[in-house]
Amino acid sequence: MDKLSEIGADRSILPGAARLGRMLHLYMLAGLAAFVLVACETPADVDDTPDTSPTAELTATPGMETQEPPDERQLTNAEIVEKVTPSVVHIAVVGPQGQGAGTGVVLDEEGHILTNAHVVEGASNVQVSLPTSDEVFAAEYVRPHTSVDLAVVKINAPPEDLMPAEFTGLDGVRPGDEVIAIGHALDLPGGPTVSQGVVSALGRTLSGEDGEELTELVQTDAAINPGNSGGPLVNMDGQVIGINTAKLPSGDGVGFAINVDMATEAATRLIEEGAPPPSGYIGINGVNITRALAAALGLPVSQGVGVVEIAPGGPADDGGMMVDDIIVEINGTTIPDLGALTNFLLEHQPGETVTVTVVRAQSGGQVGTVDLEVELESRPDQQPS
Repeated sequence: MDKLSEIGADRSILPGAARLGRMLHLYMLAGLAAFVLVACETPADVDDTPDTSPTAELTATPGMETQEPPDERQLTNAEIVEKVTPSVVHIAVVGPQGQGAGTGVVLDEEGHILTNAHVVEGASNVQVSLPTSDEVFAAEYVRPHTSVDLAVVKINAPPEDLMPAEFTGLDGVRPGDEVIAIGHALDLPGGPTVSQGVVSALGRTLSGEDGEELTELVQTDAAINPGNSGGPLVNMDGQVIGINTAKLPSGDGVGFAINVDMATEAATRLIEEGAPPPSGYIGINGVNITRALAAALGLPVSQGVGVVEIAPGGPADDGGMMVDDIIVEINGTTIPDLGALTNFLLEHQPGETVTVTVVRAQSGGQVGTVDLEVELESRPDQQPS
């Protein structure tokens, strides 16, 4: 079969990405389109602006605002903004690359704020400004969940100044539904920026240059810019359906939000349990195998994760994995795409040994399956290109 590695992959890193310098990539059939997280704005680089936006589990955590039945009359855009804006906060951070600003969403009257991990990760000082108060509140703690790019910040603010946002589930959300994004784009003075668009697609996956993915994202054409990260994407009832996190700089109106179900679940865990243990790292970069790609390259399977790059000395390398292998199962769990691989790794920690089943071209043009024993590791700070 033709080599998957010949598809190619741009491994360059742009400023303004997660972890203050990481770029996301979306593997597509025709090639690789680069995405960047909407990160912190600094005096030297407007494109490096962090954003924030909170969300919480709808039922598990006391004090979190749950959804209310929508009014029979549809709200106007202005009414939606008036409803949601009191729950949208400004987050200022000081980190290794200087000062930055982003957005957050109020989860409850106890002072929990939901935002993106890339907004606050590594910050030595996090300050939160509420739209309902002239006071600025220092974060009591910051709990990041970097694998899903979410974080919870806790502030000690009077309950009367905290206006929890209203959340709804992703059920019923369809491509074409109108949405509004709210956030502190470019850290412009005078309050948050509002943009309107539609749900462009559901279930998107962004794949990083280090093999890390964000899965089940909501794609929208509502304008998302540096400073929007962590801000809410809301429906026409003023209910949060996502947390804005990334954009495609080379496209027109291609932005992404972490879906509300994943965001609320992560927020609840962060509040109740603290930052989670690191997820397992396997040490590959891959591409989704689709029916069209399989037909074009003469591949023996129509789904799985094609291995296009292996980190030297990493778990996959040590386990005997090869470029052009196609991962189809791990521990008996079917792996149809990068999103499934990421979800598996989120549930398995470094030090665990897993059985990875790959489809491999063998001598004489034969194709067979190979089971590899791979010991997962912690993700290194830097990945080889």
